[in-house]
Amino acid sequence: MTAPYSITPGRNKRPARFWPVLMSLVAVVALAGMWDRRVSGQTATAQALGPYAADFLLRAGGELDGAGDGAGARSLASGGPPITTASTCFAGWCGTLTVTQSVLLAAYNYQLSTHPKVFGQPGDSTPYYWYGPDAEGYYFYVFWWMTYPDGSNSWDCGMGVPGAGRYWAGFSSTAFITTCQNGVISLGGGGGPMAEIQNLWSQFRGMGDVNPSVPPTQDQANYWVRAENWANTVKPPLDAVIRAAVTSTELQALGIAGNPPIDQPPQARRVAIDAGHASDPVECRGTEGPTYHDREDVLVLEIAQQIAVDFAARGHTVVQTRPASCGTWTNPDTGKVEESPASLRSRVNAALAPPAAEIFLSIHHNGDSDRSVHGTEVRYDPRWGVASMESLRLARLTRDEQVALPLATHGSGATGEPGIKLANGLQQPNGDGGPFLVLSVATNDGQLPAVLDEVAYLTHSLGTTPFEEDLLHNLTFRRRAANAIENAIRRLFP
Repeated sequence: MTAPYSITPGRNKRPARFWPVLMSLVAVVALAGMWDRRVSGQTATAQALGPYAADFLLRAGGELDGAGDGAGARSLASGGPPITTASTCFAGWCGTLTVTQSVLLAAYNYQLSTHPKVFGQPGDSTPYYWYGPDAEGYYFYVFWWMTYPDGSNSWDCGMGVPGAGRYWAGFSSTAFITTCQNGVISLGGGGGPMAEIQNLWSQFRGMGDVNPSVPPTQDQANYWVRAENWANTVKPPLDAVIRAAVTSTELQALGIAGNPPIDQPPQARRVAIDAGHASDPVECRGTEGPTYHDREDVLVLEIAQQIAVDFAARGHTVVQTRPASCGTWTNPDTGKVEESPASLRSRVNAALAPPAAEIFLSIHHNGDSDRSVHGTEVRYDPRWGVASMESLRLARLTRDEQVALPLATHGSGATGEPGIKLANGLQQPNGDGGPFLVLSVATNDGQLPAVLDEVAYLTHSLGTTPFEEDLLHNLTFRRRAANAIENAIRRLFP
């Protein structure tokens, strides 16, 4: 962001509008020395692969989700061929994914296991559902009924023990169940001690004649996918089991394989990631959101650090070019105190230090006094031949990946392309272009493809929804934004 945004503290408060994360098992990777410039090598801990695969396969319009009706998953469940996805990139890997029926069985097994086999404590009459109700209304629940009194030894087929708990199981079953009170029934229930309830449970059958006392079969899982509500019943367990995978081996165990293999190391690259702005002094912090007061310098550093972790885990080297503190000057053209040209040049110098990086990408968030302005935009310097042509290519790739998040594009400027703009201000009398100076230095002096990425408007909190301030406040979205930038970089290289 080129100019700080003025806010009025305490105004326009509202609750966060962001997507809930269902049963997320993503580990947050904390990097030491967060505010220091450093070079990341191959020693960083690998980021879990499951969250990326889940976000890709189950996104709106994704290969499993389809038009929000689970078309891909239902095709697998109906005996359709394995699904091969469009090309994607995540965690430094690029390729296609092949998804088989096995992932449906894993999800169904997970769904069944989320019904804990609870026996209520004395006095707790809560009905705990061990199964269902499923799509056809079959269920099995248990609740504490009473304590067996003296003289109850003959109750419940002679199983009553004075002082022990007596429970009731209510059920609607596709099978006939033999109970001590009611004989052979498929609808109703029976009482007894824990052992008798377990006996009733072993006889129970639900939708598709499933016996939840034993592991389900693939046919039962397929039936479940076809019969149940996609968004509320099938998609959440699918998301949970895919998201929990950490390694390529775990994804393959679910029935998801990469082509090329996800664990196959790509050609090692050296990239420079510049987290725009800095924490010190305050003039270098950039814009601030009007509702949550999130700071641009903090949010963009988190995205840069995530990219460093993911790329280092794939054998790439990431040069993080933000200085620990930035030098300032009073810009004679604008009268503003801002990061000095010397400080901006130091960022590029870090990228060009031998062995030089192959690209330079500076991450920012945008801002405007008009809080309805929104959209992603990527800038480049068009004046330096082949390096500028590659910069434009990287800008387009970055824009396209961020539009898929999804984000709108903001304007087109002189380029005529939505979301692609030139690095303006470089012709000011004093030769300064604000933060865009890094593009001139990187593209001209270093002959690097170089872009400045304004991911979204941190000030967007009015008008068109979703508000980009809300999106940037959300950890999951920031991780996806990092992934989008990674995808653009990987697609740039042959």
